[in-house]
Amino acid sequence: MDKHCVEYISPGPQMCETLVVEVKNRDPSKINLPKDCFGYRFFDRTVADTGDEKLFGERRNYSGIYYFGKVKTLDDIKKDVLNGEVEEKVLELMEIYQLDKIVKTRLGNYMPFNNNDKIISRE
Repeated sequence: MDKHCVEYISPGPQMCETLVVEVKNRDPSKINLPKDCFGYRFFDRTVADTGDEKLFGERRNYSGIYYFGKVKTLDDIKKDVLNGEVEEKVLELMEIYQLDKIVKTRLGNYMPFNNNDKIISRE
């Protein structure tokens, strides 16, 4: 049976941590958000219940990431570096990975912003 899931994204000590929860639908207004979550995305997968165990298929049909934060362009980050508001490492990483936009999340970390990602204001 196909199931919808939401993957919550939170900061971790070295890299992002995620929590996956099954949901009835992919409606962003219907999910319960953990307080330490700065973003989330939906995906689908097949789940088979054998009676003794549940078998989970590969994740597929990912949505973009829904972020709590503000989009910053490369020019914005250059200005923020000059003003001392952002570490130069953020600018260096944008240039290395050729990122035109990033998101400064509500928790203060920076993440890549892709074309299918969205900014949401719901806290």
